[in-house]
Amino acid sequence: MNGRALLAEVLGTMGLVLVVVCCATNLPTGWPPITIALAVAFYVVGMGTAMGPISGGQFNPAVTIGLVVAGKMKASDAIGYILAQCVGGIVGSFAASSVYGDGGAGVRAAIKIAPANGITQTNAMVAELFITLFFILVVLMTAADKRAPKNGALYLGVMLATGIMAIGPVSGAAINPAVGVSLSVTSSSWTSVLSWLAGPVVGAVIAGALYRGVFQNGEEAA
Repeated sequence: MNGRALLAEVLGTMGLVLVVVCCATNLPTGWPPITIALAVAFYVVGMGTAMGPISGGQFNPAVTIGLVVAGKMKASDAIGYILAQCVGGIVGSFAASSVYGDGGAGVRAAIKIAPANGITQTNAMVAELFITLFFILVVLMTAADKRAPKNGALYLGVMLATGIMAIGPVSGAAINPAVGVSLSVTSSSWTSVLSWLAGPVVGAVIAGALYRGVFQNGEEAA
């Protein structure tokens, strides 16, 4: 297990959750919701490019799971990555609360984003599943595929921004189990944790299987 890679995942996920919570905290002050999508996209492009050579810049258990299913990562390494991501996310969530000194109100504001009124947990879970499926396919076919250009972080940022804008009003657009776990642990609110965990995990598994069974053949033949 590479300690430098695990530290990179801790720091990368910590920063990601910090950005999400800080943006969510400012929504009631008049910030447009698109700020979260853009902030997350910019962060993923920047930090993903920086940490890519060290850990792959995953910052998301769904990405890690997709890579394992696709045969791009060992399961033994993935366990450490996922733990590092969850630890980093929880630290980032607590850090965001301390930034505002609001006793966790910022985290609770982020939790309240999802699900929207009239949206069931099943609706939210399905939304998370499909967007994560498409996102992980982009990860596998731009960042992990040997045929892809070497600027995969840019495409991931664009895809994340698209996903957040698409399903933010439905599920809150976690698209990342570490984000869901972090917000739930820090706020002690478990309302949305099922959709934030099950949806992305199932989507990642389907994407990994699709890549391995259908799209990877061309890479192997190349």
